[in-house]
Amino acid sequence: MRPKTPREPSALAKARVAAQKTQRSIAEELGISQPWYSDIEIGKCAPDVKLALRIVAIVGGALEDYWTADAVEVSR
Repeated sequence: MRPKTPREPSALAKARVAAQKTQRSIAEELGISQPWYSDIEIGKCAPDVKLALRIVAIVGGALEDYWTADAVEVSR
């Protein structure tokens, strides 16, 4: 088995660290689980627009700093 190559932190992860937040603290503020937030941060799943805007309000920056228009899910 090959060892995993370390992954470059996402822009969202870098912003979270700069904001001196942990994944757990952000997840608690959002009312979601830490594993779910982690999946969002690494791009494994995409938040809906409302959740993405709440994340941006916590870590700073703009929506387009972290996601492309087609990556964020639109809530119905």
